[in-house]
Amino acid sequence: MCIDNSKSKNSDDHATRLIYPDKVDQTKKAPAFIVIGGNTLSRGLTIEGLVSTYFLRSTNQADTLMQMARWFGYRQGYELFPRVWLDENAQKRYLFLSQMNESMRETMSAYATNGLTPMQYLPTIQECPEYQLVRITSSNKMQGAVAKNFNFTGVSPQTTVFDNNKEVLEENLQTTADFLSGLPKYQLTRKNYLLWKDVSTEKVVEYLEAYKTVERDRQITSVPNVIKWLNQRLENFDYVQSDHSGNWDKWNVVLINNNSAKKHWYVAGAKVGKVSRSRKKLSVDTDGVIDIGVLRSPEDQLSDITDKELTSEERDRAKSPAQMRKIRGDHNLGNTPQLLIYCIDKDSTTTRKDRKDLNAEADIIGLSIMIPGYVDRKQNRVDSIQIDISRFIDPDEIGGEVNEEEFEDEN
Repeated sequence: MCIDNSKSKNSDDHATRLIYPDKVDQTKKAPAFIVIGGNTLSRGLTIEGLVSTYFLRSTNQADTLMQMARWFGYRQGYELFPRVWLDENAQKRYLFLSQMNESMRETMSAYATNGLTPMQYLPTIQECPEYQLVRITSSNKMQGAVAKNFNFTGVSPQTTVFDNNKEVLEENLQTTADFLSGLPKYQLTRKNYLLWKDVSTEKVVEYLEAYKTVERDRQITSVPNVIKWLNQRLENFDYVQSDHSGNWDKWNVVLINNNSAKKHWYVAGAKVGKVSRSRKKLSVDTDGVIDIGVLRSPEDQLSDITDKELTSEERDRAKSPAQMRKIRGDHNLGNTPQLLIYCIDKDSTTTRKDRKDLNAEADIIGLSIMIPGYVDRKQNRVDSIQIDISRFIDPDEIGGEVNEEEFEDEN
């Protein structure tokens, strides 16, 4: 038995690592080994003579999953004998990975057949219908990704990354003040939050389009992509009346009020307490960007419930997104989209060792958007994304004539 992982040591006092001999005596029978491992076995180490494996490790990122898929190698001559044992989630992930890979190969084949360049027809990569099951890669590697076909029914994105640029932050403050001041009179909720009901989708989209997001936010559910989807719904209103997300056009807009705040924001004729948020301690700080990690608290998404008082049980259940949506449905808000607005104090401090003081150039406006409906296996958050290579490559360098003489051997 061999144990081979990143912490194994080559010592008789510790587990023996898997080491192949320089020469093999073909006249002797090969010994049988049971190999147990973690990092090294799951990242491309091919085991000679492997016939059966129990593979329990997994990941929800497709690029890492593809690395892990290489460990078995190719068994020419005895393809029928090897067996792989996976748990259900790992099996689903590998099944989707193979489908995504095949789809990408078909796209590349279409380029070759039709003489197209990637600049003429952007590369398309299939996304998993269960977004949390498999993501193409980590968010910080998706700089060139642009959502192509998507459905944000049932999702609830929030802004957590902001440009620490005074001009941008102050513009968002003014844009938000203008938006709220242009709405009819608000009503106060049980926590003295300011609530505007029945705000049209057009007004909300107009505000979101004016709101400045961080340019480096390439998440699929970023505000710009949500705007695109909302505009598609507005353009195809007759169609969406019959879809599974319900016929909704009126939003509830809530301005969060921190009742214990010492600093306030005066907006729409009201005095609103600013909320406090700290920034994450990143392993590598990005100049000019503030990452707060989380903006909203679960109970905030119940703040527009006014038909009757929430019970303590409902407030506890709100920590679960599914339960929170059920509670909203119980209070006749199941088909009501919601926009939460937070004014974050630029001088917010923290006592936590894993966090840093905010130190923003100006107060920050944070947004939480909740779309009605439920995300299930039949609903796609993102069907596919396209890679916008024009952000990285000069179009003039693609598709031009090639002078083959430049590549000929001088001899």
